[in-house]
Amino acid sequence: MASKSRRPPVYAAPLRGDLSGLPPATIMVSEYDPLRSEGEAYARKLQENGVPTTLVVLEGMIHACIHMLGITPAAKSLFVHAGKELRAKFQLVT
Repeated sequence: MASKSRRPPVYAAPLRGDLSGLPPATIMVSEYDPLRSEGEAYARKLQENGVPTTLVVLEGMIHACIHMLGITPAAKSLFVHAGKELRAKFQLVT
């Protein structure tokens, strides 16, 4: 008989696990994304576990805006933020 209390592995549900010891993270969520609250919760959980975390809300954007680069200029903000964070983390000068 299968157990009803069977839970997914921690890597499949990171909000249930211990996130301490993870490297610094940048979490990017779109303002109008149905998954925004999950991304924000993940950022909070990382911070609560002592992980340096930056949360970026992409104003006016929807889920999967990464695929809209050629459609709307606002999608470029995702790449601008990501590039900025990567340059800072790796101490790269442009």
